[in-house]
Amino acid sequence: MKYELLMAGVGGQGIITLSELVATSALKKGIKVTATQDKGLAQRWGSVKAYVRLGDVYSPMIPKYAANAILSLEIAETLRYLDYINENTILVVDTKRMIPKDNMLEKEDTLSPLKVKKILSPYPHVFFVNAESGSKEAEFGTNIFMLGVLLGLDGRLKDFVTVDEMKETVKSMLRSHVSENLEVLERGASLGSELRDADGV
Repeated sequence: MKYELLMAGVGGQGIITLSELVATSALKKGIKVTATQDKGLAQRWGSVKAYVRLGDVYSPMIPKYAANAILSLEIAETLRYLDYINENTILVVDTKRMIPKDNMLEKEDTLSPLKVKKILSPYPHVFFVNAESGSKEAEFGTNIFMLGVLLGLDGRLKDFVTVDEMKETVKSMLRSHVSENLEVLERGASLGSELRDADGV
C-alpha cells in the first residue's frame, strides 16, 4: 500500500513546509516515507515542487502517471505536472494566479486561470479552491487550508495521515500562529469533506 503526493507552487507559498508536515505525520505512525523537495528555485515566484511518497516505496521520485494526488498552490504551475496524472489522480488546485504577468514570457493571457481550467477540464477529479476564502488573511494560512482540503477530500490518504494526526504535527512543528493554523486546517478539511460527498470520490 502506498500513496504518492506531488505538491506544486512557487517560492514563498510554503510547499516545503507542507511536505515536511505530511512526512512527519506519517513517520510518527511508523509509516515509511521518502520525500524530495526542489528548493533550487525557492525564491519568490520561482517554481517549487515536492514529492512525498508514503508506504511501500523505495525511491524518492514519483513515477510518471502515478500520482494519487497533486496539491497545487498556484494554478498555472499545475500545468507542469500533467504527465503525473492518471484516471484516479485527485487534483486540488488553488484558483489564484501568483506569478506576475510581467514575469512570464508568454502573452499575458496565455496562462490565465480561465485557460488553465479549460486545459484541466478533461481530467475527472479536479477541484478548484479559492484558498483565500478559507484563510482569514490573504497571505497567511492558505497552504495549510489547502492541505486540509486534501485531507478531507481524499479518503485514501487517511490510511497514512488523518486530520487529527496532522493537528498534532502542526502543534509540534510550527512555532507561531499555531491556533490559527489549526483553525484553518480544520476549515479546509470540512470543505474537503463537502467536496468528497458532492463528487463521490
